[in-house]
Amino acid sequence: MIATLSVYHGISVTNGRWSQSWDLGCNMLKKLLKSPAGNRVMGWVIAAIIRLLMVTIRWRRSDRAAFAAALQFHHGVADTGADTGVIPTGVIPTGVIVVFWHERIMAMPYLWPRGDRVYALQSTHADGRMMAHAIRQFGIQTIWGSTNRLAHSALRGLARVLTDGCSVAMTPDGPRGPAHVAAVGPVALARLTGCPILPVCWSVDRQWRGGGWDRTIVPKPFARGRLLIGDPIFLTATGANGANAGGTNAGGANNNGKADLEAACRRLEQALDQLGAEADALHQ
Repeated sequence: MIATLSVYHGISVTNGRWSQSWDLGCNMLKKLLKSPAGNRVMGWVIAAIIRLLMVTIRWRRSDRAAFAAALQFHHGVADTGADTGVIPTGVIPTGVIVVFWHERIMAMPYLWPRGDRVYALQSTHADGRMMAHAIRQFGIQTIWGSTNRLAHSALRGLARVLTDGCSVAMTPDGPRGPAHVAAVGPVALARLTGCPILPVCWSVDRQWRGGGWDRTIVPKPFARGRLLIGDPIFLTATGANGANAGGTNAGGANNNGKADLEAACRRLEQALDQLGAEADALHQ
């Protein structure tokens, strides 16, 4: 009797005892990956794969002067009074809010300067813990909180990091999309702290595209890569009361605050899309 074939996650197995064994093995693997030990191991494996791929790529920063100037915010360097066109006169910065589209998330932990402390928001679910272990291998620390909606506790945690002189990294359209549509999180954080939003983008001349909602960009080995940094985006600081009124749910009684947040989100989308187009054009 010829056994029929079934497909489990794209892998064909025979029915009967082999199928039961396969299901049991997959369930055991899922439990292992959700365990603390499994999270650490898989995080290390993910980081190792990213690092091995990235070292084969010939990276260049397109504007080192602009990158160094923008990092003055991260280093807490006070403006001396001269208007450079990048740092507004009179601003005494602390951290920066580094933003990039979710499709370009893969290379960012590797590309960010190792000596410049940066934090990322991660959920407490198994996937979030796994990614936290992975990015820690690149020197990126984690703040635990909601990745679906920037809860007030997470917002306060990110604000503390910024006022301490460190930076935070955020994907405005993550973690579930839609792609290239900015959520209110980075904007609310900028208004709360007065810290600038810094658009960042990378591109490569040869790449694969994932099949998920963001079509993640995966560089091909030995490609040529470019890292671009945009002009900092400054928003009027409103403090804790103003940020919570227009808040992360963007549905408070302050209609003007809601409109301002939505306009700032559209401005952020435009800046990131323009930077992405410039980065991709460098390889045409």
